[in-house]
Amino acid sequence: MSTSRSFWSWLLNLPPPPPETRLSEDGAVALAAGSAQVAALGRALPVASVRRGPDGRLAWRVSNAGVGAQWWVEVDDATGAVGPVHHVPTR
Repeated sequence: MSTSRSFWSWLLNLPPPPPETRLSEDGAVALAAGSAQVAALGRALPVASVRRGPDGRLAWRVSNAGVGAQWWVEVDDATGAVGPVHHVPTR
């Protein structure tokens, strides 16, 4: 799968395709759910999106889907390592 945009996607202003990843979305969610930190959180984190960091590495941000306070962890695509739980409270 090419990560460059075609002429038609550029013309129609479509976003570029997502990068190729080692993990699937379901795999990243499962790794996050299996971490002790997320289990201690006591809430599901069912949504995952892939991001490329400033160092070029791919990471999955696995988060809750609710409105209001947001919880998320990052799962490294190359290693499967789950980072710490992050929280942004509502104002």
